[in-house]
Parts: sequence; C-alpha cells; structure tokens
Amino acid sequence: MSSKNTHKLPQLSDFPVEDVTPAVLILLEICHVQAEEIQALRDEIARLKGQKPRPRIRPSKLEGDDKKNPGGERAYSTENEHRFH
Repeated sequence: MSSKNTHKLPQLSDFPVEDVTPAVLILLEICHVQAEEIQALRDEIARLKGQKPRPRIRPSKLEGDDKKNPGGERAYSTENEHRFH
C-alpha cells in the first residue's frame, strides 16, 4: 500500500451546475474532511516513527496585497547602493 495520494479530490467547479445536488455537496464535503483526517493520521504515524510529518505549505499570495514591494524587485536603501556601484 503506497502512502502517496496521487488522486486529486474533485472540486465543486468540476461538476456541471445541473449535476450539483445537495447529495453531491454532502459527499464532496465528506471527501475533503476524510482527506484532511487521513493526512493528519499519516503525520501522526510519521511522528511516532520519528520521521518528519508532511510540511504545511501555505497557498501562494500572488494575487494578494504586496504593497511593500510592488515591482517584485529588491529594495535597496541609499546606504547600500554605494557598496554595489
């Protein structure tokens, strides 16, 4: 039995609007809850074996507010500029 989950859970947007019934919504929710529980159990097994659990990777914030550095370029102060030129 492989511990890798190669299947992507279906999302609500994967279904045509006419196929989305209350039963489909409930089943999708159950699938997502079970997937989270399975991952938590895998992490617990890894911890008990002395291994590292799967890292929690936060979603990308590409469309979020990035007002600190809007151009994506490295910001240098005038103090640092004379060192590089």
